[in-house]
Amino acid sequence: MKLSIRAILIFALVSLSTLHSWASSNSGIADDAARFESMVMAPAVSQKASAALARHIETIREGFASKHFNATKVNNQPIVKITIPASEFFAPNSASLDNAAYERLMYFRHALTHPEYYRLVVAVHTDDTGDDQYSQSITEARAQAIKHGFDKIATDANVKPNVSYFALGKQLALNHNSTMTERATNRRIEVYIIPTNKVIDNILASKTPA
Repeated sequence: MKLSIRAILIFALVSLSTLHSWASSNSGIADDAARFESMVMAPAVSQKASAALARHIETIREGFASKHFNATKVNNQPIVKITIPASEFFAPNSASLDNAAYERLMYFRHALTHPEYYRLVVAVHTDDTGDDQYSQSITEARAQAIKHGFDKIATDANVKPNVSYFALGKQLALNHNSTMTERATNRRIEVYIIPTNKVIDNILASKTPA
């Protein structure tokens, strides 16, 4: 049976798409922006626990800010968001972390080694330089490098970290990429520290959150 050129092209495109999805899922790196946004959600908090949890989250935020991280809270949720310029971790067009970058990753050790108390969401973004395939590839490679660093920290502590990784390419730009400054802003790594129900339970029980 002969196939038309159009059919062959469609088959090739579907195969490439399937291969890309398989590779992403097997590397532990996702590329779904909608799923990413759904993951950045804190558990429901009772009014009784909300004030104490807010103070605890603010303490975490202040700790990262004191180490010169850009640490903010996500809207009104008890979530800490750390935004790191890609240039602090990676050279241009590179996905290799240097020793200084690994040292910065160590500041996440407490959250990584207490997976019952905190889950992390890591999102890697880039600017609009290059085509979609390149943008996706570089963010996937960088997310994998961060995953390798976080896994090493957790393995050294003999725990399995509670982390989700997303390589989002240019999907969620913060601006129009009109200038070099805007492009630099879009090239970023975001790490979200989200408390689990166990933190909330400890607060309700008047215990140290974690």
